[in-house]
Amino acid sequence: MTMLRVIKFTIPTILLITTLSAQAEKELRITVYNDGQGLVKTQLQRDLTKGVSSIELTDVASSLIPTTVKLSPVQNNTGIRIIEQNYRYDLVNQDQLLKKYLEANVEVVLQNGEKVTGSLLSYNGSVIILKTRSGTEVIQRLFVANIKCPEPQDRLYVKPTLSWLVESSKSGNYSMDLSYLTNGLTWKAEYVATLNDKEDNLNLSSWIDLNNFSGAAYQDAKLKLVAGTLHRAQESPQFAFGSEVRVQSMRAMPKKLVEERKFFDYHIYEVNYPVTIADKEEKQIQWLQPKDARVEKRYYYENGNEQESNLDVRVKFKNDKASGIGEPLPAGIVRVFKRDTDGALELVGEDKLDHTSVDDDVTLTLGEAFDVKGTRVVTNRESKREKFHRETVEITLKNRMDKESAPITVVENFWAYGEWEIKDHTDPFHKRSAKSIEFNITLAPKSEKTITYTLERDLR
Repeated sequence: MTMLRVIKFTIPTILLITTLSAQAEKELRITVYNDGQGLVKTQLQRDLTKGVSSIELTDVASSLIPTTVKLSPVQNNTGIRIIEQNYRYDLVNQDQLLKKYLEANVEVVLQNGEKVTGSLLSYNGSVIILKTRSGTEVIQRLFVANIKCPEPQDRLYVKPTLSWLVESSKSGNYSMDLSYLTNGLTWKAEYVATLNDKEDNLNLSSWIDLNNFSGAAYQDAKLKLVAGTLHRAQESPQFAFGSEVRVQSMRAMPKKLVEERKFFDYHIYEVNYPVTIADKEEKQIQWLQPKDARVEKRYYYENGNEQESNLDVRVKFKNDKASGIGEPLPAGIVRVFKRDTDGALELVGEDKLDHTSVDDDVTLTLGEAFDVKGTRVVTNRESKREKFHRETVEITLKNRMDKESAPITVVENFWAYGEWEIKDHTDPFHKRSAKSIEFNITLAPKSEKTITYTLERDLR
C-alpha cells in the first residue's frame, strides 16, 4: 500500500518585516482585457523617515509582469524618489529551503528516529546526499520524517512581494500610485437568446464571464472591462480556467449594473458596484438586460457537391435601435434556445459573435437543417484553349417539411481568376463580389426545385 509521508522542516524563529497587504490599500481598480491580462491600480500610503527606506507590498498577483510595475508619488506629493524595485516570487517550499542550505550542516531525522547530521551536498525528489564525518550518506527521502535546518541567512518569502527602496527628503506620510499588468485575468461575453414560436423574434441577454487565475484575490475593486483587440509586442500565454461559479453577495445595487462607453478605439464596460474576485474564481455579471430583436431565419447552401447535404440554418438581425437592441456587443458565444410544446427551453444551436458595432448585421449559424437538403452537379463542360471555359451547373434543393416554407440562399463561389459571365440562368441572381453570386428562393412545404445556370470564363 502506498503511504503519503510529509517531510517537516524545523528552523529557528525568523524576524518578520512588517508589511502591508495589497488588500489593505485603498481605491483598488482593475481593468481586464480580452487577451488574458489585467491592469491593477491602487494607492499606497506610508509613513517614511528622512533618507532611504524600504517599502514592501504582499498579496500581489503571482502572475504579474514585473517590467510593468510603476510606483509614483501622487500629484503634489513631492519629496520622494524611487531608487530600486524588486519582485520576490521565489516563494518558500520544501525544495527552495533545501536549496538555501546547500553546503550547510543539517540534521535529517528518519522514520525510525535515527538522526544523520552532515553538510548538504545535493538533493532531488528521491534522495538527499549528506557529507558526514564517516563519509557520504545517500538517504532515500521516502524514509525521512524531519529535516532540521539552521537559521537562514536570507529572508524567506511565503507570498509574492513587491519591494522598493525609496528616498524621502523629509519624514512624513506619503501617498503613491501603484499599477501593474498581470496575466491570468480575462473576460468574455456570454449571450443567451430565445426564439419565439414564429421564429421571427429573438430575446437576447448577456452576462460578463470573468476569470481570475492571476494568483491574487481582489476585494471590492472598481472593475472595467475593455472590448477590443490591443496590439501586443508578445503574445500573451493562454490559461486553462476552472469551472467554479460564485454568486456576488447581496447588497444595494445600482439600477444599471454595467455602463458602456467608447474609449480610444475600443469600448469599455464599467461595473457600477464594487466587485470581489477570488483567486481561481469564475464570476458572471449581467450587463445586457433581455431585449427583443426582429430576426430572419434562412437556409444557406454554399460550396455544395454531388453528394446530398443538409443546409445550414441561420438567423440574422440588424444591431440597431429599430430592430430592438442597438448596443455595442463584445465578442462571445451566443447560445440560442426555443420552447418546446411542453414549455421547456431547448438548445437549438450556438455560434461565436465577433465584436459588433451598432448598425452592424449579425448572422448566427445554428446548425444543419434535418429536412432541407441540396445537391450540386456540373452537367456540362466545354473549353477552347486560350479563349473560354464554359460549364453548366444544376443545383437541386429539397424541402421535406410538412407545413413550413423554406427561404433559401444559394451561394456560388468562382475560384478561378479572370472575367466571367452568366450566360443562361433559370432564376434571378445577385452578384455578391468579383468571385461570387447568390440565388434567393423560397421552397413550399414538401417541394423541390432545380436552379440551372451556365458560367463562361474568358481565358484571353
